[in-house]
Amino acid sequence: MEWIGKPKGLIRFDSEKNIAEGKKNNWPVRKIAYTIVLTALIGIVIGLFASRTDLEAIILRTPGLMFQQQDNGKISNMYNFKVVNKTTKEVAIHFKIMNHEGEVKVIGENLKADASSIKEGVFFAILPKSEVKGDKVPISIGVYAGQKLIEEVELTFVGPN
Repeated sequence: MEWIGKPKGLIRFDSEKNIAEGKKNNWPVRKIAYTIVLTALIGIVIGLFASRTDLEAIILRTPGLMFQQQDNGKISNMYNFKVVNKTTKEVAIHFKIMNHEGEVKVIGENLKADASSIKEGVFFAILPKSEVKGDKVPISIGVYAGQKLIEEVELTFVGPN
């Protein structure tokens, strides 16, 4: 504007009244409100990314199946699992029964979740008959990546009445 001999600030996003009076209103209330909302949303997104886990496990009892009695006096239930690997590395996974004496037998090959993928499979949770005190026993299964506990999932173990 100085090149053509006019005062500074004539060309701007403002009302005609403010230009005529020579007032500059750079940050009106609406602009301030939108800035606060946008800053809060960006903060929430950053917080969600910072708090996400590297692995996530979903374990559900196989529908339609009750329990199986083993030859050695043990009882087993079949469970389906999905492990979501959100990292860029391959991770070895294993399961362990946390609150009872028992074992987990995975069906199929060794458990390795590939980078940025979902690993699905089936396993049997096997408990001694002495541990099953009713038709529904709460069990806790730990999902491990190497030696690190990733998640502890609460499930129901179905047994005989």
